[in-house]
Amino acid sequence: MAAITTASAAVGALVFTGLNLRETRHQYGLSQQVEVTDRFGKSVEHLGSDQQTVRVGGVYALERIARDSAADSQTVVEVLSAFLRSRELTNCPNVELPVDTSPVAEPAPADLWAAAAAISHMYTPFRDHQLDLRKTCLVMIDLSGKRFSHTVFMHAWLTWSKLCATKLDGANLQGGRVDFANLEGADLSGANLEFANLSYSRLDRVNLSALDGRGADLAHADLHATSLRGANLSRANFFMADLSYAHLEGANLADADLHQLRSTDHLAYDDKTVWPEGYTPPPSDSAPNFQSSQQC
Repeated sequence: MAAITTASAAVGALVFTGLNLRETRHQYGLSQQVEVTDRFGKSVEHLGSDQQTVRVGGVYALERIARDSAADSQTVVEVLSAFLRSRELTNCPNVELPVDTSPVAEPAPADLWAAAAAISHMYTPFRDHQLDLRKTCLVMIDLSGKRFSHTVFMHAWLTWSKLCATKLDGANLQGGRVDFANLEGADLSGANLEFANLSYSRLDRVNLSALDGRGADLAHADLHATSLRGANLSRANFFMADLSYAHLEGANLADADLHQLRSTDHLAYDDKTVWPEGYTPPPSDSAPNFQSSQQC
């Protein structure tokens, strides 16, 4: 009987200890939530500061919160996205430059770069939720190697941007400005570039397969060794573009402007390629298999 009493007491002590631990964890959890909420509020306040260094600090503080609290990461992404959209296109630097000049605009402000970089680290694209960066001013920004798959960049300005090896597959850049940009080795497969301005852009070894580029402006663009397989490029402007070693198998080029191409050396296409009416393409060549570049 004494043994049973002792065992019961031990079990009771364990239960009591377990309940205490559970309550302690609960209190600790509530304390953490309060701390995260306080940090979040202060960080958001910093984004509205007149001082750029304070805004940058706010961005990094929010990114730290997202790392510490996975449940809050999506909220942080939404806040930083709204922060980027708050810079109106009317305040974008003047980038209407002569062809043979270098950009005179200042590089993208440090707070915008920090916010965009932080988003790329945290954002996971979902089928029913896309990152919304439409109408953002991202002129002269360096997002090389970052991930923005399936992001909405409609009517955004990325003029003179550096997007080397950037993941933009499935992104929507409809009506956007990506002129004079360096996208070498980027992945834009399945992207929407309808009526986008990519004139004078560097697109060599870019994956543009299966994209929607209807009415896109690719004048003077460098498309050397680029994959355009299965892309819809009807009514696109290729004036003085370089298509050497490019792959156009299955591409739709109906009503595209292919006059005065800079180069069509070793251009590859097949019987499924659709050409503008009256256009006689050069003989198809066996261009090397497409290999995306990881260097910029």
